Amino acid sequence: MHHGNPFSENFRISRIIVIFTAITCCVLLIIFTRLIRPYELPHKNLIAFLFLAIALSMVGLVLLIARQSAEKDKAHSKKENKDYWNEAHLRALLNAAPDAIFITDGTGTIHIANALAEKWFGYRKDEFVGKKVEMLVPEHLRQAHIEHRNRYNQNPSTRIMASGTELVGIRSDGSEFPMEVSLSPSMFGGELWITASVRDITLRKEMELAKLHAQTRLSELVTNLPVGVFRICDSDLAHFQEVNPAMVTIFAAQSASQLLASSLESLFFDHKDWSTYTARMAQQFHLNSLEFRFRRLNGEDFFGFLTIAANTINGETVYDGILEDITERKQQSERIGTLNKDLERRKTQLEQINQELESFSYSVSHDLRAPLRAMDGFSSTLLTDYQDQLDERGRDRLLRIRSAAQRMATLIDDLLNLSRVSRTEIAWTPANLSELANGIINDLRQANPERKMEVKIQPDMQVKGDVRLLGIALTNLFNNAWKFSGKTSNATIEFGCERQNDQTVYFLRDNGAGFEMEYAGKLFGAFQRLHDIGEFPGSGIGLATVQRIIHKHGGRVWATGEVNKGATFYFTLKS
Repeated sequence: MHHGNPFSENFRISRIIVIFTAITCCVLLIIFTRLIRPYELPHKNLIAFLFLAIALSMVGLVLLIARQSAEKDKAHSKKENKDYWNEAHLRALLNAAPDAIFITDGTGTIHIANALAEKWFGYRKDEFVGKKVEMLVPEHLRQAHIEHRNRYNQNPSTRIMASGTELVGIRSDGSEFPMEVSLSPSMFGGELWITASVRDITLRKEMELAKLHAQTRLSELVTNLPVGVFRICDSDLAHFQEVNPAMVTIFAAQSASQLLASSLESLFFDHKDWSTYTARMAQQFHLNSLEFRFRRLNGEDFFGFLTIAANTINGETVYDGILEDITERKQQSERIGTLNKDLERRKTQLEQINQELESFSYSVSHDLRAPLRAMDGFSSTLLTDYQDQLDERGRDRLLRIRSAAQRMATLIDDLLNLSRVSRTEIAWTPANLSELANGIINDLRQANPERKMEVKIQPDMQVKGDVRLLGIALTNLFNNAWKFSGKTSNATIEFGCERQNDQTVYFLRDNGAGFEMEYAGKLFGAFQRLHDIGEFPGSGIGLATVQRIIHKHGGRVWATGEVNKGATFYFTLKS
């Protein structure tokens, strides 16, 4: 606290005293001179000199006293200024502290609080001073805090408050936060004073909680992994230090402790694998998906992939690894190898069969067609050249011979088509089913101009497939629809598509003879007929050809029908 300059004030007073003394001495000297002038005293000058000396001595004494007083006041002022600087410096240091600082007496009354204390707890400085420190803790903890403070006062020491337990502070708005408190006792004038350093550890707690959650998730991940996870320490390379549950299962151990007690060497099936393992570890300090043969604790052997990487933790080298049981995979691989060999063998057999079928097709095409052509030709010649010599019965027999020969030729053509469809490779190109259908209907109308048929074809049905094979399939389907609706008045054929179960389904519907659903399974078999050949002629090969073409396109074909109400054929194609 500033009180002015005492030295200047005392010096002014001393100067007044000196001037007053000097004036007094001069007045006395004049009076004395006046008094002794009439007399002729010996040593008159000496007496005057002595009087002057006494006066000057008095003035000097007064000056000396004034100077000492001024110096004393100056020292006192300097002490007051120093005390003021120490208090300001102390507050600056407290406000610069990274923690909230409270200074209390032995009763827990707050005397000093720094700026951070005001900020963290939400109080002004004057709201702290004179209040009990229990205002800083929640209501339900205050009684326990008082008891703790009383015990501390009995044996005060510098330490962290309630170490090992969590402390909670409360702000002026009622919100709570975790805190850490360090206590430092001091004695002044025989009285106990305590400095409390409070630290808000909310961020630390959040980080610790996040770390704990991460460790928990990692532990759960390692625990739930279907592969074995383990750790080996450099101090004991002969045993596992840690294993997850999958490792216990893989080695058929009764417990993790049983597996940890087993030597690594005993877990390898043969010494060769153990030697390879130790050599690789010594050279590289890591393994990368090496295959070894291991032995379970129940004596069974298995194959596993082993991966190990070295790490340094707290100055010690550890080896973290993963073990995957690949026994089933190897067995599957061996089975696949066997199946591949069998497939290769079957492929060879199929190639031989195809060659034989090719030869058979050639034979059918050339060797069987010639006799049929001869039978049909000679029968036609007999009917033409010897018609007058044949009676009605003879002409009928020749007509039957010609019809049978022609049916046989048609059957041979259908069989050859079916054979070619089975052997043909798909040439995938864009195809327009609507255009193919329109072309087929135009051909049927030209061949049967007398037929009255209503045909509905959905436009622009674009697909991807073999145009030639798709044309054969549609030709067979449309020929059937045309044929089996031939005896129906107001006959109709409809060709289109619709969505069923997120898939495009194509359909060809007619209102002709139909069929009984109990025979639907026979429709697509070769030589399977549901109608008499005299009623509806045909070879029974067409729908079998349709099925093979659709299957080659990755689709399926099926049909529904009802006698005398028509039939609908459905098919899908690979998208």
